[in-house]
Amino acid sequence: MSKYQKWTVLFCLLMSASLIFGQTAKTVFTFAPLTGWILGAIFCILAIITAIKAYSAS
Repeated sequence: MSKYQKWTVLFCLLMSASLIFGQTAKTVFTFAPLTGWILGAIFCILAIITAIKAYSAS
């Protein structure tokens, strides 16, 4: 597994974790789902970038 593939997997896991956190923290603060979706989108974009780099490096 290359370095970029590992980063892609890490960013995908962080995206999932932020979406889950946003849904479970709804009772704690009001904008938790929005925060989870924004963080998830950022991690998704980073995962796409590293996936493209991993594809071009192989």
